[in-house]
Amino acid sequence: MVMAHDGSEGRILLEGDRVRIAWPGVGTQPRLQAITDRLFKAAGGLGGIFVENVTWAPPPKHGLSTVHPLGGCPMGEDASAGVVNHKGQVFACPSGEAVYDTLYVCDGSIVPRSLGVNPLFTISALAERCSEIIAADRGWRIDYA
Repeated sequence: MVMAHDGSEGRILLEGDRVRIAWPGVGTQPRLQAITDRLFKAAGGLGGIFVENVTWAPPPKHGLSTVHPLGGCPMGEDASAGVVNHKGQVFACPSGEAVYDTLYVCDGSIVPRSLGVNPLFTISALAERCSEIIAADRGWRIDYA
């Protein structure tokens, strides 16, 4: 398994009532060949045998998998640059800074791009930050004890 920057060119689409991933050529990108070359070299240096992704269909259908599809509702300074603001509030109009007061997104979809590392801590930190801000904005106190 490898974690790397993916370029963020893929799209998650809704077609009828089905979700579809559209990412033409994802498995044939030059960055993946560079990763494969490094893994081959590392395996050889350790006396191992490198086995390429056994789940790949024959070319050109080199598909990939992910456990954290990021993006979809990225943070931005205003609606022209994202779906949510820094608090996780969803923008109410296609442009400007107006938000829905009680509609928040606080998961990995607000990360605007590939992180190149396991995003667990980044997603967790963003969710905790959004929770703290929501509580503060409403005068609530979070008892961390």
